[in-house]
Amino acid sequence: MRRFLGVAAALVLLVAAGCGRARPTVRPNPSASTFPLTIIDDTGRSVLIPHKPQRIVSVTLGTDEILLGGLVPRARVVGVTKYAADPNESWVSGRVGHIAQLSTASAEQILALKPDLVFVASYTTPGVVAQLEGSGVPVIEFTTFSSVADIQSHILTMGRAVGNLAGAQAMVAKMNAQLAAVAAKVKSLPPARLLYYTSDGYVFGKGTTPDQLVRDAGGVNVADAAGITSWKQVTLGTVAALKPDWLLTGTTQPGFAAKLLRNPVLAAVPAVAGRHVLALPDRDLTVVSQYFSQAVQVVAADLHPSAFGH
Repeated sequence: MRRFLGVAAALVLLVAAGCGRARPTVRPNPSASTFPLTIIDDTGRSVLIPHKPQRIVSVTLGTDEILLGGLVPRARVVGVTKYAADPNESWVSGRVGHIAQLSTASAEQILALKPDLVFVASYTTPGVVAQLEGSGVPVIEFTTFSSVADIQSHILTMGRAVGNLAGAQAMVAKMNAQLAAVAAKVKSLPPARLLYYTSDGYVFGKGTTPDQLVRDAGGVNVADAAGITSWKQVTLGTVAALKPDWLLTGTTQPGFAAKLLRNPVLAAVPAVAGRHVLALPDRDLTVVSQYFSQAVQVVAADLHPSAFGH
């Protein structure tokens, strides 16, 4: 579940930020590809980007994926999170190559890469952001990735910031086409009642990106239906009481899905009784980049295999 640097803290801050903040806009330049360019980021700061960035650093996995997913040539990215190279966590693990991988958002490590643009998230230590800004490096901060609209807004902001708005628009268009294709296949099918349960006992509820992902994939998140919001740690007894028809978990802890199938507390749960327990890579349910739409297709095919020819 490491969409960003720091798992639980990042996810809590991510959903706590909500969806009500104004979307970042570009001003005052009439052409998004003209530099110098001023962007208003999610925090309301005016970020001046003097020239087309050639040494970009990303300290969130979501922005790692957006950059390396085709927004810019790999040669223009000089730093990403360490999670970008992990195939369980990342959709772009095969594209990291020799790019520096940051284990923490350290200002010293970032500045050593001589960046001319840095993407951070709301949980990045304020002192780090201040130090980067004090060094004259443009820093764009994102605060909310809790819906498809947020993800697409950030893709477009990044496209403007790196001088490739057309590429960002193409990413968004592809996402929408993929989501529409899945919706057409699942719209007439009964929704699958499911619960995502991590090896450390967390479920996700309303106001989270994976909650929307489940709905788009033709599912009903029973945690959301029960009134759970954000990410919450629950007991196996709560899992049993929610009675999901499908139980999803991650692959971070090998064998965890098998343990759930054998647990006597869950024996009467429809998902366990019907052996509908799936272990998925974390990237499939915690994605906050353009790969969201591909993850929706993956999950939808797992829940409704006949609709996808499986």
